[in-house]
Amino acid sequence: MIGFDGSYKSQILYAKPILDKYGFKASFFEVCTWIGKTKDRQTWQDIAALQRGGMDIKSHTMTHAHLPTLLSSPSQLIYEIGGSKQCLANHGVNATIFGYPLNLGSDKPSIVNVVAKYYNLAGSGSAPLMFLNCNGYLKQSQNNCGTYSANGLLMQIDMISRVIASDM
Repeated sequence: MIGFDGSYKSQILYAKPILDKYGFKASFFEVCTWIGKTKDRQTWQDIAALQRGGMDIKSHTMTHAHLPTLLSSPSQLIYEIGGSKQCLANHGVNATIFGYPLNLGSDKPSIVNVVAKYYNLAGSGSAPLMFLNCNGYLKQSQNNCGTYSANGLLMQIDMISRVIASDM
């Protein structure tokens, strides 16, 4: 998967032509309040052009907040996560995938549960949580396919299935 985030103008100016040249598609994780904010950020017209060009538009929160810092404010978590989905929908984008800003929060059940209410899938680019089987992380043996351990901590596998299962 080829992915971009941050809503930078350079992505449509430089990356998209290269992707088009080689027939590749990519996912663009957009931060709603950054779109059109400055000249180095994409506009909503850019987002629409990416979408028309076959690129996937995904959610990356409203403000790129560090989600774990919002654990004491459920309304702020909903704003960042659910608000981003609605913001994109208001601009013609049906975002079904969420990208954790700075790869933070995918190990916090209360954040994962909010994400699961709004999206079919979520990704954390560098976390060892993204497995679709019970083999676990290579540095750790694990053969329990549950999402949470007995003590309520997230398991090192199958985070994606937790998000998917919530929509079933």
